[in-house]
Amino acid sequence: MQIDRKRFNQMYKEDRQLARDLACLFLKQIPGNLAIIESATQTRDQSKLRETAHRIKSHFGYFAAPDLTAMAYQLECCGHDGNFRKASQKLLSFRVALHEFIEELHFCTIQEHDQNAMSLS
Repeated sequence: MQIDRKRFNQMYKEDRQLARDLACLFLKQIPGNLAIIESATQTRDQSKLRETAHRIKSHFGYFAAPDLTAMAYQLECCGHDGNFRKASQKLLSFRVALHEFIEELHFCTIQEHDQNAMSLS
């Protein structure tokens, strides 16, 4: 599980629409950010790797996803240190965790909302 659901629900219990809006924005931006990280790793561009990993690291905080926050931080450190071999390895596990996160995010923000709306009918 990538999202701490208890924490997520505490963060957005008063404003589920905000959670949905943030999720939509994140889902629009993550493919481009992931492409930048992959390209920066391949072209050995330290600053792009570091800056983009730093940017997405903060996004995971909005969704109570500490493991992905830590993984993005590790990629950021690889960019800082210029360790592209390690970055390539970290990127593989990051992509798997990101896929799981996106599925959970969809459930927490969209599917859960639809289920709650149906139960009120």
